[in-house]
Amino acid sequence: SSSEATGSFLYSEVGNFRFLGFDPAVDASSARGIYDDDWVTVDSASTKNDCVAGSYANTKDSDGKYGCVFGLRDAGASAPNSAFFGRFVPDHFVYAGGGVTPFCSATAQPFTYMGQPALGISYRLQAMNGLGVVTSNYSQALGYPVSNPLLVAEDQATDHQGCDLGSRIAGLASAQWSAGGYVLNDANADNVPDSTAVIFSKPATPLPLTTATCVDNRANAGGPFWQLDLGVVMNDTDAGASLLAPDMDAASVGACSGAACSARKLGSAGLLDGRMQLINAYGSELLPLHVPAKIQYWTANGWQVNVADTCTALVVPTAISGLSNTLKDKTTASLVTPILSGDRKVKLSAPGAGNVGLVDIAGSILRGSNTWLTLPVPMARACFGACGPRSPVIYLRESF
Repeated sequence: SSSEATGSFLYSEVGNFRFLGFDPAVDASSARGIYDDDWVTVDSASTKNDCVAGSYANTKDSDGKYGCVFGLRDAGASAPNSAFFGRFVPDHFVYAGGGVTPFCSATAQPFTYMGQPALGISYRLQAMNGLGVVTSNYSQALGYPVSNPLLVAEDQATDHQGCDLGSRIAGLASAQWSAGGYVLNDANADNVPDSTAVIFSKPATPLPLTTATCVDNRANAGGPFWQLDLGVVMNDTDAGASLLAPDMDAASVGACSGAACSARKLGSAGLLDGRMQLINAYGSELLPLHVPAKIQYWTANGWQVNVADTCTALVVPTAISGLSNTLKDKTTASLVTPILSGDRKVKLSAPGAGNVGLVDIAGSILRGSNTWLTLPVPMARACFGACGPRSPVIYLRESF
């Protein structure tokens, strides 16, 4: 006689699968991956009870009965279970959320300095099957091949478009595929980066950037990149699966559309190559003196004061640390507040009558931990009284 199995089932996961089989002489009760419990219905009916219900046994029991069901048999180590089917792969990936947090965000032009570990980047991805359901087997822990996402970055200034600057991003939080999800720096799923420690590399010598000079100058381009879009690319080349609904392409000029897009935008931030310019000051020993410390950023036309910077905190120098020369013990330093448009000032109190001389302010102390702000000169010199090469004051009058 012969029989034909009918019916179908849907496998919605990724990876491999196989049908389990067991040797009935060793295991007569575990369900087989493929089995038939209907063919012997007539014998298993309670009115007849001619076989052992739920048993796959091929040998008679003490009552002389065989098992009522039969199915896939494990033929031993040479042919365990069935052959593997697959590997099955995701149909596509989806972007579930993310965000970008600059260092200085409470300003009309949010920004982070190049080399500053203060950029927050987060995103969440999901691997999906054809029905739009997460494929939880897309996981690094299960040993299946998985592909990791990549970050891209493109500044939207006309001259900078079409140049992917993603290679300059470092310090990303660790993440991996787990249960069909990839969560980078967003454990709360609130689209706000959990930490802000990403670095966009700072060039040793900044160079201008155009689309034509992208390959040569990309690693050392100084920007400024006021409109740097950050995006994520997700492609599994083995699966032929990619990210659904991409909306940017870092390697092309202008806005992309449809199949020309390759990444999903996470957000934007300004990236600037910064420095702190110290300027000498001269004045009367009878009056307080302001010593300028200007926070600047590089442009192809020269350094400019960063009027958007209301965030950088400096360290007050003291006679023990940061102040030197003849009057270091005769004056006290403080920072002028409020901070105005990138223009910092160190206020030195008046040394008093008869205290003529110099005070040097160490730039390395004043800038504190902001080491991404380079120092074109190592210190600023304050001159009280007739001690400078020339006092900029032509006429001074005090009224009481």
